[in-house]
Amino acid sequence: MVKNPYEDIPEKYASIVQSLISEDDTYHQGHARRMARTLQTLAENEPQGKLLEIGTSHLIPLAIKELGLDLEVSVTDFDLTKEYSGKMECSLNGKTTEVDVYRVN
Repeated sequence: MVKNPYEDIPEKYASIVQSLISEDDTYHQGHARRMARTLQTLAENEPQGKLLEIGTSHLIPLAIKELGLDLEVSVTDFDLTKEYSGKMECSLNGKTTEVDVYRVN
């Protein structure tokens, strides 16, 4: 694991990502830099409208909500035992948001 995954990433993006990742969440800990950098790149382009996250891990929709970006977020999910589309709750480290979901394989 990288010693300081947030090196050279502005504090406002790093702190949002850090707040969403618990210490025992090894997946997100291992991808923290990529997630923070994705959020930074997205926010600096001042997006508006709709965003589709392919293969969500829940972090990006929550981070977008925390940052207050003007985006309608939808995600994909691979659980084809559920309805093709609808709403999905994204939760991490005690924070939750609801987004549109499309189930695909």
